[in-house]
Amino acid sequence: MKIGERILLTIFTLVVIVASVFAILLPLGVFSVDSVQSAVYEYVNNPIYGLIPLLIIIMGFAVMFTGVKKKKVRLGIIHANELGNLVISPKTFESAGYSAIKDIKGIKDAVIEIDFDENGVEYHIDALVVSDVNIPELTKEVQNAIKNHVETAIGIPVKSVNLHVKDMVAPQTSITHLR
Repeated sequence: MKIGERILLTIFTLVVIVASVFAILLPLGVFSVDSVQSAVYEYVNNPIYGLIPLLIIIMGFAVMFTGVKKKKVRLGIIHANELGNLVISPKTFESAGYSAIKDIKGIKDAVIEIDFDENGVEYHIDALVVSDVNIPELTKEVQNAIKNHVETAIGIPVKSVNLHVKDMVAPQTSITHLR
């Protein structure tokens, strides 16, 4: 939720609270009938006060639709040819990335996320690596493996492969998932 939406929600909530407290206190006789009648008379005879309910209605609708935004659907990358379309899902790209790095010595565990557009795919890999590995060499090996495998198997260009080494672990440590 953006800051403007939070401010709007806060103001609207305060207005509703004040109106509710007034509505609770009115039948309890906290306000005298004369003071309420004079306030109502002043309100009715001054057209500028008509803007207050209008603003409350607008804020109510704005609050009602806050957060109701279309979620960007990530169908995948679409290949079109003369016979139809092929949609390659994000999961396919993630699986191809795991397949490319599964046999690389030095990676103990990894979580792969992707971003894509019509120009290609970006890989973001969070990895646990073994403590006796050369990280710059491992990075190049991972980047080349993913780029070659994805471009060969799927035919979509790989724009970048970003490796984030989360931690180094002993080679004998068994870890199943990073998440």
